[in-house]
Amino acid sequence: MSLPAKVRPIKVAAPDTYHGVPVFQMKVGDPVPTPRAPERYAVRVYPDLARYLLSFNPEHNRSIRPTKVKQYADDMRSGFWRFSPESVMFSVTGTLQNGQHRLVAVSDFGGEVWMMFDFGWPDDLIDAVDRNAPKNNANAFAHAQVANYVTVSGAIALLSRYEAVAGLTRGFSGLPAPSTMQAKATYEADAEGWDTAVRVAKRTYEALDKSFGAGVWAVAYRLIADVHPDLVEAFFEAVAKGTDSAGSPTRQLGDWARRRPLTRTRTGDNREPLEVIIRAFNAWRSSKPLAFPKAPGFVMSRVK
Repeated sequence: MSLPAKVRPIKVAAPDTYHGVPVFQMKVGDPVPTPRAPERYAVRVYPDLARYLLSFNPEHNRSIRPTKVKQYADDMRSGFWRFSPESVMFSVTGTLQNGQHRLVAVSDFGGEVWMMFDFGWPDDLIDAVDRNAPKNNANAFAHAQVANYVTVSGAIALLSRYEAVAGLTRGFSGLPAPSTMQAKATYEADAEGWDTAVRVAKRTYEALDKSFGAGVWAVAYRLIADVHPDLVEAFFEAVAKGTDSAGSPTRQLGDWARRRPLTRTRTGDNREPLEVIIRAFNAWRSSKPLAFPKAPGFVMSRVK
């Protein structure tokens, strides 16, 4: 028996727009759109769909931050979540570029929410977006599958600070790190040189009982190699193996490094060990004794 017309179920059509934004209906198993030019839609996200979309997350994306996920999920449960221009972003090849924390939050929430979605952005845009849970430079290098990405990103940041204060007495405090795009451009301009610097730096770092940080040694290697590419390997070899005579600058440097982890340097940051390494090289090259800096107030030396 059919129901009376006034109570007969009516199939409700999906809306064409949500808050004025065109709606894109997605379900589990659908391919991610890959338009040639970026396109923007409103998408109704539910837990199964969120988990499915997370399967398009790049392997080397940053780790999930549980506190950020909890914050988002709590907002969703409390009704505070708002549809906003902050988009879940997919690249032109269908890779998730931004929004993994929001998708995990939907999965944890267990309900559905509306989100803005962008499709068709360049693959490398992940390095340029800085959203509610910011990406740092190490995350960008990890995503680019750069070996020793933590050391590389830290070394590039240290190098930029050294360049800002070389020849001056000021410290590193307050100096900004390079942007992700600047850091990647620095690495890509001489990837082989950076990889060599990090390899030698890690060898020296291990040989000297993990003194300071590998990034400090990597920056020193780059600074010396830029001026004396013919001497840099011999200098680091002598420091790591202690092959020079007692009292030589390389032996003085090695002994000082073993006795002084970074936390026990007088400046308390990596400005002092970097200065000592540069001074040691300058002294080694000129066959003079190593003169240690008197902190604070020393001038950051240049390679001679």
